[in-house]
Amino acid sequence: MEEGVVHDGDTFECKGYEAIADYEIGCHIYATTGAGHGTLTVEQAINQSCNPAMIQIAAKIGPAKFGQYQRMFGYGSATGVDLPGETTGILYPLDQIAEIDAACNSFGQNLNVNMVQMISAYCSIINDGKYYQPHIVKRIESAKGEIIKSNGATLVRQTITASTSKYLRQYLKSTVDVGTATAAGVTGYSVAGKTGTAEKGVRADKKWIISFIGHAPADDPKFAIYILIDEPDGTTGTAGSSGDVLKLTHNILADLLPYMNVYKDADGEEVDTSTENAETTVEGIPESTLDPSTAETATAPDAQ
Repeated sequence: MEEGVVHDGDTFECKGYEAIADYEIGCHIYATTGAGHGTLTVEQAINQSCNPAMIQIAAKIGPAKFGQYQRMFGYGSATGVDLPGETTGILYPLDQIAEIDAACNSFGQNLNVNMVQMISAYCSIINDGKYYQPHIVKRIESAKGEIIKSNGATLVRQTITASTSKYLRQYLKSTVDVGTATAAGVTGYSVAGKTGTAEKGVRADKKWIISFIGHAPADDPKFAIYILIDEPDGTTGTAGSSGDVLKLTHNILADLLPYMNVYKDADGEEVDTSTENAETTVEGIPESTLDPSTAETATAPDAQ
Protein backbone atom coordinates (compact mmCIF):
# COMPACT_ATOMS: atom_id res chain seq x y z
CA MET A 1 0.00 0.00 0.00
CA GLU A 2 2.89 2.36 0.72
CA GLU A 3 4.40 1.65 -2.70
CA GLY A 4 1.06 1.98 -4.50
CA VAL A 5 1.10 -1.58 -5.87
CA VAL A 6 -1.87 -2.63 -3.69
CA HIS A 7 -4.93 -0.58 -2.82
CA ASP A 8 -7.86 -1.05 -0.49
CA GLY A 9 -10.46 -3.11 -2.33
CA ASP A 10 -8.01 -4.84 -4.68
CA THR A 11 -8.80 -8.52 -5.13
CA PHE A 12 -6.71 -11.68 -5.30
CA GLU A 13 -7.55 -15.22 -6.31
CA CYS A 14 -6.90 -18.17 -4.01
CA LYS A 15 -7.30 -21.57 -5.66
CA GLY A 16 -5.89 -23.34 -2.63
CA TYR A 17 -2.22 -23.06 -3.49
CA GLU A 18 0.26 -20.87 -5.31
CA ALA A 19 2.91 -22.19 -7.70
CA ILE A 20 6.31 -20.57 -7.10
CA ALA A 21 9.53 -21.87 -8.68
CA ASP A 22 9.29 -25.67 -8.33
CA TYR A 23 6.90 -25.58 -5.38
CA GLU A 24 3.16 -25.47 -4.83
CA ILE A 25 2.61 -23.63 -1.56
CA GLY A 26 -0.79 -24.36 -0.06
CA CYS A 27 -3.27 -22.18 1.74
CA HIS A 28 -4.08 -23.24 5.28
CA ILE A 29 -7.61 -24.33 4.28
CA TYR A 30 -6.48 -26.45 1.32
CA ALA A 31 -5.50 -29.52 3.36
CA THR A 32 -8.92 -29.76 4.98
CA THR A 33 -11.20 -28.56 2.16
CA GLY A 34 -9.28 -29.36 -1.03
CA ALA A 35 -10.19 -25.87 -2.23
CA GLY A 36 -9.16 -22.26 -1.82
CA HIS A 37 -10.82 -19.08 -0.64
CA GLY A 38 -11.71 -17.93 -4.15
CA THR A 39 -11.72 -14.18 -4.73
CA LEU A 40 -10.61 -12.11 -1.73
CA THR A 41 -10.13 -8.40 -1.12
CA VAL A 42 -6.97 -7.24 0.68
CA GLU A 43 -8.94 -7.04 3.92
CA GLN A 44 -10.32 -10.56 3.48
CA ALA A 45 -6.89 -11.90 2.56
CA ILE A 46 -5.65 -10.73 5.95
CA ASN A 47 -8.66 -11.69 8.02
CA GLN A 48 -8.77 -15.15 6.43
CA SER A 49 -4.97 -15.55 6.65
CA CYS A 50 -4.71 -16.48 2.97
CA ASN A 51 -1.19 -17.56 1.99
CA PRO A 52 -1.65 -17.37 -1.82
CA ALA A 53 -2.92 -13.78 -1.57
CA MET A 54 0.09 -12.82 0.58
CA ILE A 55 2.40 -14.48 -1.95
CA GLN A 56 0.79 -12.52 -4.79
CA ILE A 57 1.22 -9.27 -2.87
CA ALA A 58 4.89 -10.06 -2.21
CA ALA A 59 5.38 -10.75 -5.92
CA LYS A 60 3.92 -7.35 -6.76
CA ILE A 61 6.42 -5.53 -4.59
CA GLY A 62 9.37 -7.78 -5.53
CA PRO A 63 11.96 -9.57 -3.35
CA ALA A 64 14.39 -6.65 -3.00
CA LYS A 65 11.81 -4.10 -1.89
CA PHE A 66 10.17 -6.74 0.32
CA GLY A 67 13.53 -7.26 2.06
CA GLN A 68 13.95 -3.52 2.56
CA TYR A 69 10.60 -3.32 4.33
CA GLN A 70 11.55 -6.23 6.61
CA ARG A 71 14.49 -4.11 7.73
CA MET A 72 12.37 -0.97 7.99
CA PHE A 73 10.25 -2.78 10.58
CA GLY A 74 13.37 -3.78 12.54
CA TYR A 75 13.77 -7.42 11.56
CA GLY A 76 17.37 -8.62 11.37
CA SER A 77 18.73 -6.07 13.86
CA ALA A 78 18.56 -5.72 17.63
CA THR A 79 15.86 -3.40 18.95
CA GLY A 80 18.15 -2.26 21.77
CA VAL A 81 15.59 -3.19 24.39
CA ASP A 82 17.00 -2.99 27.92
CA LEU A 83 17.61 -6.73 28.30
CA PRO A 84 20.88 -8.66 27.87
CA GLY A 85 21.52 -11.13 25.07
CA GLU A 86 18.98 -9.94 22.53
CA THR A 87 19.12 -11.93 19.29
CA THR A 88 18.96 -10.22 15.92
CA GLY A 89 16.98 -12.95 14.20
CA ILE A 90 17.77 -14.37 10.77
CA LEU A 91 16.94 -12.89 7.38
CA TYR A 92 18.06 -13.64 3.86
CA PRO A 93 20.69 -11.07 2.79
CA LEU A 94 19.23 -8.49 0.43
CA ASP A 95 21.38 -9.65 -2.46
CA GLN A 96 20.26 -13.27 -1.97
CA ILE A 97 16.52 -13.05 -1.33
CA ALA A 98 14.73 -14.78 -4.21
CA GLU A 99 11.11 -14.96 -5.30
CA ILE A 100 10.52 -18.19 -3.35
CA ASP A 101 12.04 -16.63 -0.21
CA ALA A 102 9.82 -13.55 -0.37
CA ALA A 103 6.85 -15.84 -1.04
CA CYS A 104 7.44 -17.87 2.14
CA ASN A 105 8.38 -14.79 4.18
CA SER A 106 5.16 -13.05 3.10
CA PHE A 107 3.11 -15.25 5.45
CA GLY A 108 5.78 -15.59 8.12
CA GLN A 109 7.75 -18.70 7.18
CA ASN A 110 11.51 -19.17 6.64
CA LEU A 111 12.65 -16.20 8.70
CA ASN A 112 13.39 -15.80 12.40
CA VAL A 113 12.51 -12.84 14.59
CA ASN A 114 12.40 -12.33 18.34
CA MET A 115 9.20 -11.39 20.15
CA VAL A 116 10.32 -7.85 20.97
CA GLN A 117 11.04 -7.23 17.28
CA MET A 118 7.60 -8.54 16.38
CA ILE A 119 5.56 -6.52 18.85
CA SER A 120 7.61 -3.37 18.18
CA ALA A 121 6.90 -3.71 14.48
CA TYR A 122 3.22 -4.42 15.16
CA CYS A 123 2.90 -1.39 17.41
CA SER A 124 4.26 0.85 14.66
CA ILE A 125 1.67 -0.59 12.27
CA ILE A 126 -1.24 0.32 14.56
CA ASN A 127 0.24 3.59 15.85
CA ASP A 128 0.10 5.64 12.63
CA GLY A 129 3.43 4.19 11.51
CA LYS A 130 5.49 5.47 14.44
CA TYR A 131 8.20 3.01 15.55
CA TYR A 132 9.27 3.71 19.13
CA GLN A 133 12.26 2.43 21.06
CA PRO A 134 10.97 -0.50 23.16
CA HIS A 135 11.64 -0.65 26.91
CA ILE A 136 10.80 -3.17 29.61
CA VAL A 137 10.45 -0.60 32.40
CA LYS A 138 8.74 2.79 32.02
CA ARG A 139 10.45 4.32 35.04
CA ILE A 140 12.36 3.48 38.21
CA GLU A 141 11.30 5.13 41.47
CA SER A 142 12.89 5.32 44.89
CA ALA A 143 11.13 4.09 48.03
CA LYS A 144 9.94 7.69 48.49
CA GLY A 145 8.42 7.80 45.02
CA GLU A 146 11.16 9.95 43.50
CA ILE A 147 11.85 9.19 39.83
CA ILE A 148 15.38 7.85 39.51
CA LYS A 149 15.20 7.02 35.82
CA SER A 150 12.50 7.50 33.21
CA ASN A 151 12.27 5.91 29.79
CA GLY A 152 10.20 8.30 27.74
CA ALA A 153 8.76 7.68 24.30
CA THR A 154 11.62 7.87 21.80
CA LEU A 155 10.55 7.89 18.16
CA VAL A 156 13.02 5.88 16.08
CA ARG A 157 11.48 6.17 12.60
CA GLN A 158 8.30 6.27 10.57
CA THR A 159 7.53 2.88 8.99
CA ILE A 160 4.25 3.63 7.17
CA THR A 161 1.88 6.53 6.74
CA ALA A 162 -1.06 7.20 9.05
CA SER A 163 -3.42 6.41 6.17
CA THR A 164 -2.01 2.90 5.69
CA SER A 165 -2.04 2.39 9.46
CA LYS A 166 -5.75 3.21 9.56
CA TYR A 167 -6.51 0.62 6.87
CA LEU A 168 -4.49 -2.02 8.72
CA ARG A 169 -6.27 -1.35 12.01
CA GLN A 170 -9.52 -1.89 10.12
CA TYR A 171 -8.26 -5.14 8.58
CA LEU A 172 -6.97 -6.43 11.91
CA LYS A 173 -10.30 -5.63 13.58
CA SER A 174 -12.13 -7.63 10.92
CA THR A 175 -9.79 -10.56 11.63
CA VAL A 176 -11.24 -10.75 15.15
CA ASP A 177 -14.76 -9.81 14.08
CA VAL A 178 -15.22 -12.28 11.20
CA GLY A 179 -11.84 -13.88 10.42
CA THR A 180 -9.49 -16.47 11.86
CA ALA A 181 -9.33 -14.86 15.33
CA THR A 182 -13.01 -14.60 16.33
CA ALA A 183 -12.41 -16.81 19.36
CA ALA A 184 -10.01 -14.19 20.79
CA GLY A 185 -12.72 -11.54 20.99
CA VAL A 186 -14.42 -10.32 24.15
CA THR A 187 -18.10 -9.30 24.16
CA GLY A 188 -18.57 -5.54 24.15
CA TYR A 189 -14.99 -4.64 23.18
CA SER A 190 -13.45 -3.86 19.81
CA VAL A 191 -10.42 -6.13 19.64
CA ALA A 192 -8.06 -6.39 16.65
CA GLY A 193 -5.21 -8.72 15.80
CA LYS A 194 -3.77 -11.56 13.80
CA THR A 195 -3.29 -15.28 14.24
CA GLY A 196 0.03 -16.94 13.52
CA THR A 197 1.00 -20.56 12.90
CA ALA A 198 4.50 -21.73 12.07
CA GLU A 199 6.38 -24.96 11.63
CA LYS A 200 9.36 -25.35 13.94
CA GLY A 201 12.67 -26.95 12.98
CA VAL A 202 12.66 -29.92 10.61
CA ARG A 203 9.36 -30.00 8.72
CA ALA A 204 8.93 -33.77 9.09
CA ASP A 205 8.82 -33.42 12.91
CA LYS A 206 5.54 -31.46 12.69
CA LYS A 207 6.30 -29.23 15.67
CA TRP A 208 4.31 -26.01 15.82
CA ILE A 209 4.49 -22.52 17.25
CA ILE A 210 1.13 -20.76 17.40
CA SER A 211 0.53 -17.16 18.31
CA PHE A 212 -1.81 -14.19 18.45
CA ILE A 213 -0.76 -10.56 18.29
CA GLY A 214 -3.34 -7.85 18.75
CA HIS A 215 -4.53 -4.67 20.40
CA ALA A 216 -7.54 -2.87 21.87
CA PRO A 217 -9.50 -0.72 21.35
CA ALA A 218 -9.28 -1.48 17.65
CA ASP A 219 -9.05 2.08 16.28
CA ASP A 220 -7.60 3.82 19.35
CA PRO A 221 -5.08 1.36 20.80
CA LYS A 222 -4.39 1.53 24.53
CA PHE A 223 -2.23 -1.59 24.64
CA ALA A 224 -0.91 -4.38 22.45
CA ILE A 225 -0.68 -8.04 23.40
CA TYR A 226 1.44 -10.86 21.97
CA ILE A 227 0.90 -14.45 23.08
CA LEU A 228 2.88 -17.40 21.78
CA ILE A 229 2.63 -21.11 22.57
CA ASP A 230 5.68 -23.19 21.70
CA GLU A 231 4.73 -26.80 20.84
CA PRO A 232 1.16 -26.86 22.22
CA ASP A 233 0.48 -30.03 24.18
CA GLY A 234 -0.80 -32.86 22.01
CA THR A 235 -0.15 -31.18 18.65
CA THR A 236 3.32 -32.48 17.76
CA GLY A 237 3.02 -34.89 14.86
CA THR A 238 -0.42 -33.57 13.92
CA ALA A 239 -1.76 -30.68 11.91
CA GLY A 240 -1.44 -27.59 14.08
CA SER A 241 -4.09 -24.95 14.74
CA SER A 242 -4.26 -21.52 16.38
CA GLY A 243 -7.24 -22.68 18.49
CA ASP A 244 -5.36 -23.04 21.79
CA VAL A 245 -3.73 -19.62 21.62
CA LEU A 246 -7.07 -17.98 20.78
CA LYS A 247 -8.69 -19.50 23.88
CA LEU A 248 -5.79 -18.30 26.01
CA THR A 249 -5.93 -14.82 24.45
CA HIS A 250 -9.66 -14.54 25.10
CA ASN A 251 -9.23 -15.50 28.77
CA ILE A 252 -6.42 -12.98 29.27
CA LEU A 253 -8.27 -10.16 27.49
CA ALA A 254 -11.45 -10.81 29.46
CA ASP A 255 -9.51 -9.89 32.63
CA LEU A 256 -7.07 -7.39 31.08
CA LEU A 257 -9.56 -5.06 29.37
CA PRO A 258 -11.45 -4.02 32.54
CA TYR A 259 -8.19 -4.02 34.54
CA MET A 260 -6.72 -1.50 32.05
CA ASN A 261 -9.89 0.62 32.42
CA VAL A 262 -10.79 0.14 28.77
CA TYR A 263 -14.47 0.97 28.29
CA LYS A 264 -16.75 -1.21 26.24
CA ASP A 265 -17.04 0.27 22.77
CA ALA A 266 -18.69 -2.42 20.66
CA ASP A 267 -22.14 -3.88 20.27
CA GLY A 268 -23.06 -6.27 23.04
CA GLU A 269 -23.59 -9.17 20.65
CA GLU A 270 -22.12 -12.35 22.14
CA VAL A 271 -18.65 -13.20 20.85
CA ASP A 272 -18.25 -16.71 19.43
CA THR A 273 -15.33 -18.17 21.38
CA SER A 274 -15.30 -21.47 19.53
CA THR A 275 -12.27 -22.17 17.34
CA GLU A 276 -14.24 -22.98 14.21
CA ASN A 277 -12.53 -20.24 12.19
CA ALA A 278 -9.07 -20.79 13.65
CA GLU A 279 -6.07 -20.71 11.35
CA THR A 280 -4.56 -24.13 10.65
CA THR A 281 -0.92 -24.76 9.93
CA VAL A 282 0.43 -25.27 6.43
CA GLU A 283 2.47 -28.24 5.36
CA GLY A 284 4.75 -28.50 2.35
CA ILE A 285 6.63 -25.26 2.90
CA PRO A 286 10.15 -25.49 1.40
CA GLU A 287 12.86 -26.15 3.97
CA SER A 288 14.66 -22.97 4.91
CA THR A 289 18.17 -22.52 3.57
CA LEU A 290 18.96 -19.80 6.11
CA ASP A 291 22.38 -20.35 7.65
CA PRO A 292 22.81 -18.53 10.99
CA SER A 293 26.59 -18.35 10.45
CA THR A 294 26.11 -16.28 7.29
CA ALA A 295 22.99 -14.39 8.30
CA GLU A 296 22.91 -10.70 7.69
CA THR A 297 22.64 -8.27 10.58
CA ALA A 298 20.47 -5.53 9.17
CA THR A 299 20.91 -1.84 9.79
CA ALA A 300 17.53 -0.19 9.99
CA PRO A 301 17.11 2.67 7.51
CA ASP A 302 16.65 6.27 8.50
CA ALA A 303 13.13 7.60 8.81
CA GLN A 304 11.46 8.06 5.45
